[in-house]
Amino acid sequence: MTGVFTIRQIKAATNNFDAANKIGEGGFGYVSMKLRCLQFWSSCIEIAAEKSNMTYRPNEKFVCLLDWALVLQRQGKLKEVVDATLGSNLNEDEALRLLNVALLCTRGQSISST
Repeated sequence: MTGVFTIRQIKAATNNFDAANKIGEGGFGYVSMKLRCLQFWSSCIEIAAEKSNMTYRPNEKFVCLLDWALVLQRQGKLKEVVDATLGSNLNEDEALRLLNVALLCTRGQSISST
């Protein structure tokens, strides 16, 4: 799984960036439900990892959980993000799919779910 989606797939998933999702405009233009989406996907990563996005730092190279997850994704080691205590209850394909979508939706963001 690469975690990369085509513009066609994104347009299909968002109903071609439907204006019904627009909540206003800001200094950079169109504003949508981005914050809510970021919070949702950040929460998904926190749940899978059983760690807080804003307080977890595996070492000084990372600012937060999302930073660490993005690096692991690029290295092909994204499964390391998932809480090891899930053991045999983990469906690896589903977990990786969730994490890849979450990282796509939070790309470049550092946001707390709280």
